[in-house]
Amino acid sequence: MTLERNIEAHLVKRCKEWDILCEKFTSPQRRNVPDRILTCRRSIIFVELKATGKKPSEAQMRDHMRRIDAGACVVWTDSIEGVNVIIEHLAVHMPIPYLPVIDGGAPFKVRV
Repeated sequence: MTLERNIEAHLVKRCKEWDILCEKFTSPQRRNVPDRILTCRRSIIFVELKATGKKPSEAQMRDHMRRIDAGACVVWTDSIEGVNVIIEHLAVHMPIPYLPVIDGGAPFKVRV
């Protein structure tokens, strides 16, 4: 099982490799916000990271849905491979809203 902090460290490392702005997201007025905001090539993506086998809480899912309803892109992953898919598509291929390897449902979980 990969810990959330290790998955997050991998995300930060990969973002640096591709010159993607990767910011820690905290909100003093709201709990349950996504962990990171990625900005690259006119795309902004909220990313929730979980330890392997874990899922966002119901409160986190509600917050993610609120953002999706407002037009934002929110994805979550529980693996290093999922981070790699996010980075590959953001940096190389296309913006995440058009990512073909995302499971249905919302917010989207990156499938590897």
